[in-house]
Amino acid sequence: MLVGPQQLVKKRLDKLLDYEEIQERKSETGSVTYDEEAAMNTYLAINALLVAELPRFNQVAMQLLGQLLGSFSVLQQDLATEVLHEAKKEVEQPLNPAEERKVLSLVSKHGPDKLYQVTSNISGSKDMDLTLQRGQIVALLQSVDTKGNTGRWLVDAGGPRGFVPAAKLQPYCLGPSQQPRMQMPALESGTERRRHSYVSPEAPKPQVATYTPAFQ
Repeated sequence: MLVGPQQLVKKRLDKLLDYEEIQERKSETGSVTYDEEAAMNTYLAINALLVAELPRFNQVAMQLLGQLLGSFSVLQQDLATEVLHEAKKEVEQPLNPAEERKVLSLVSKHGPDKLYQVTSNISGSKDMDLTLQRGQIVALLQSVDTKGNTGRWLVDAGGPRGFVPAAKLQPYCLGPSQQPRMQMPALESGTERRRHSYVSPEAPKPQVATYTPAFQ
């Protein structure tokens, strides 16, 4: 695609040298030969062709460059998504029973939205810093330290509380077996239910009319 325009530009540059030399001689003598006139016309024709075609070529080249950059951007996003997905799969490890109990305790105290998992080993180097192992679950207490630094978070590690680098934490989602269960109150047995007695009102007795004969 670029070979033709490159050759045309190179040919124009070669003819430009001849054109300038002939123009200089013409200004001195006032006339040129037939071959020199033909060389000047050749340069003018090539130059006019480039002036007409180069804007169109530049437009096509810019469109092609935009498509290439768009494809590269999409590939880069797909690669980043795949890398993050693989990294997340490596970090998410099955928890042992003790860790499961700790997670349920953190959920009951802080809620499931506050849970985070450690993505790599953390070695505390300052006061109030925690030392945690990769894969541990913590609960977020505050997303800033005492000096206002948002890069250090205060977390609850299921006992000790302290600061850890925010970059080494990622949100943790509870599995189906880790969801807190709601306990319904047991219904009272039939023998323990409160019984209500009901006494129906006594029905009125029918009145019997008495008849006394007038003549005995």
